[in-house]
Amino acid sequence: DPHWQLRQQVDYLEHVVLALTHHVGHLPVDDFPPLLQEFCDARRKQEPISTDAADVLLTYPDVEGKCVGKSVVDMSSWPPVSPEIAVASPKGDGHDSNGFGQMTAQIEMDSAADDVKEEEPVVVQTHGRRRTTFMEGKLMRVVTDHTLDSGDMCEVDPSVWSYALFVGTQCMGPSTSLFLTTSMLLCATLQVLFIMITLDYMIDDPVTPGVLDALLKFRVGVAHNVENANPVSLRSMARMICDRDGSLQLAGRQSSFYNDLFQFSQGGRLLCLLAVFCWISEILREVGKALHMGKAVRSLRHGEETVFVKKGTDDGNDDLALLAVTTDLIAMTKTRKILIHVVVIFPRIVIAIMLGFAGIRFLSVTSSMTDLLLNTMALSFVLDLDELIYEVFAPRRAASMVANLEPLTVPPSRSVQYCGGGTLSLLKLLCVLGLVIGVNARSLDSFFGRIEQAKQILCSGNLDFVVTPNPITGTMTAVRTLGGQSNSAGEEQELTVLEMAHPDLQPMHGWELTSRQLQAMQKEFHSGRVLPAGLNGSPMLKEARMSLPSFHQVAQLRTASTSDITNAELCTDGAAAGSLVEFNRLISVYTNGAAVNGNCSDVAHLCNFYEMSRIRMLCPQTCDCTGQWGTRAGVSGPFASSAQGCPGQCNLFRGLESDFRFMAGNESPCADTPDDAWDVMDSQLMHHFATYMTGIFDFLSKMPGKRLQMESILNDENVRGVVGLRRAEEASDLVASVFDGRWLKSLTKGQWLMGDSKPHPRGLKGCQFLSSLELGIVWGVDLCEPKYMLSIRQICPASCGCKDMPGEQCPLTCSTSNLLGPLQNPQSTGNTSTPGHNHTAR
Repeated sequence: DPHWQLRQQVDYLEHVVLALTHHVGHLPVDDFPPLLQEFCDARRKQEPISTDAADVLLTYPDVEGKCVGKSVVDMSSWPPVSPEIAVASPKGDGHDSNGFGQMTAQIEMDSAADDVKEEEPVVVQTHGRRRTTFMEGKLMRVVTDHTLDSGDMCEVDPSVWSYALFVGTQCMGPSTSLFLTTSMLLCATLQVLFIMITLDYMIDDPVTPGVLDALLKFRVGVAHNVENANPVSLRSMARMICDRDGSLQLAGRQSSFYNDLFQFSQGGRLLCLLAVFCWISEILREVGKALHMGKAVRSLRHGEETVFVKKGTDDGNDDLALLAVTTDLIAMTKTRKILIHVVVIFPRIVIAIMLGFAGIRFLSVTSSMTDLLLNTMALSFVLDLDELIYEVFAPRRAASMVANLEPLTVPPSRSVQYCGGGTLSLLKLLCVLGLVIGVNARSLDSFFGRIEQAKQILCSGNLDFVVTPNPITGTMTAVRTLGGQSNSAGEEQELTVLEMAHPDLQPMHGWELTSRQLQAMQKEFHSGRVLPAGLNGSPMLKEARMSLPSFHQVAQLRTASTSDITNAELCTDGAAAGSLVEFNRLISVYTNGAAVNGNCSDVAHLCNFYEMSRIRMLCPQTCDCTGQWGTRAGVSGPFASSAQGCPGQCNLFRGLESDFRFMAGNESPCADTPDDAWDVMDSQLMHHFATYMTGIFDFLSKMPGKRLQMESILNDENVRGVVGLRRAEEASDLVASVFDGRWLKSLTKGQWLMGDSKPHPRGLKGCQFLSSLELGIVWGVDLCEPKYMLSIRQICPASCGCKDMPGEQCPLTCSTSNLLGPLQNPQSTGNTSTPGHNHTAR
């Protein structure tokens, strides 16, 4: 810029004049040294001066404002004969290269100046844009905004892109130039490959619409399936995932996915915006370096060849790396300038922009805070490949040139002169912030919106239920599970396992254990039951032996039916628990923690409840699981059956007891209980019957969907006609009497009614009423069927068809009469049941 060079020359002249005027104005003329006086006189008269007078010491700062030494100005030809000013170069080479020199004059004072005892105050004078001060015999220029904006420098970075400055020069040689060119191509190729791989293979959105569809299918098909629920804690898989339960064994991918989303949603968006801001700033820095280098190359002087000169102390050694010297690039060919822009500057900018785009897309689909930090560092590594390749592969010649090459001078930017340096920086900051806001609106809004949708799919709504399809109808049947509340039974089971495992654990390093867990690990004897049992019951785990049958027995417990489990148990109180300690622990759950000491009497009142299979299994003697009608209290009622928790050995005892009575001639006859026997309210039969009916109605009220089933059956007009109901209101009242206790109350009083007021449509009573088709239609229960409950076959054998088909729970007299009856009465054929019998017809 010729205008800028002329302005630099004017600044130089003004500075010399200011220096001399400052001295003349502040010191008496008589105190000036003779040579300085002659210099000043010649300066005012514009006449040539002697060489001795010109030997005035002047100090010339370099472009950064630092003094580098002293030189002598040859003023013999003063004033100059042309506008070109011959001055000593600030760099000491005798030339004012490129016209950029700035000079500050220092006039050496004579010995009289040493007599000044007191320091003079610092006085700053303003001359237009320039401010100067004179201190300790030196004229100094005060740094102003104009000083800082008057020029710039371009440092030569230790990067493969800097090779373009001296590729093909005589100082590099052919082989080195070829390697430098290859290094630049290698760097560009590697960065482009990283961009392609990132765009094609690494930008994998973890929450695409397809992933959301898969999560929804997982929620409705797997997370609430009863097979995947925790049988110990009684919680659904959906609840365990959303509670981030570490004990979850299944759905590990969905669980870790939700954990990542949960953690990332807490502060991931802010971290992502910070990462994008830093990455865009990195790209802007890379682009700025390329543009700055291009501007510095364009400002170099044109020459027939690219010229590097060595400057500094020269002791005859030509080794550039071993000398305290610098290298200056003073000229460059026009062809090289064009090639640098086409081959280096432009590709470097394009690669940086492409890498910035790929990096933004890469960061905007990262769903882990740790991965976000690592990915940002990885992108910076790709951007700095040029420096890595330089550090590892730079030849000695190239490394010496880059290390010793002086910064390239860059003309001041017009935007800086007009707007100031802070305005341009503010515009850059606003540009980066604008890009970050755009990325947030364009990519992050939709990405974090899908993350929130994924969280809603997995964990919104009702989590505390499990379902399974009815294998016949396909109807989805659901049941509530425990939610965030703890399952006391599950906790007890976990503590039992902890007692058996007996790990050596101590609460330390910020990890705490509950008091119950500590007590469980310190117990000498553990709870639970160990198979195979020994002569003294269940042994301790460390004393037990390995048994393959016992292993299979334990493995099948989870899927085995109640009958399968109870068939292997003894009909003795406490036997199923395995040990007294375990028995007391299990029973204390139903006694509010009160000590039981092996006694089942405190829980005898629970034997006749449908869901109390555990009590009947632990206390089969107390619950009278042998279940002989009319001989004992029958506290288990209809539940004195292996299908309802009574040990299988109790069924064997029931059969043996019947055999003993038969052999003793005390077995009941194969005939129904007479109708008048039901009228004696205080008889043992009626007490047992009341207990039995209480259990039946408890079963009906607790069966899922039983009321709806009854109502749907009685909605049919034909069915109502069979039952003896004319109107739908009568059917509704009949169903209500089952669940509000009215029907139970009437039966226990010996009233054989349908409900609490309507008589049986055929007027049946006693055993015929209990085994009637009408009662079976309404209740949906066959009291003569012994498969799932204790039947009424023992008291109603004729009505239940025991004469025709003797079977389980039928009196032995029915079997003998069935065998001996034809011999005793050869003419007897057909059905021998009473006229009111309905079981054979069914």
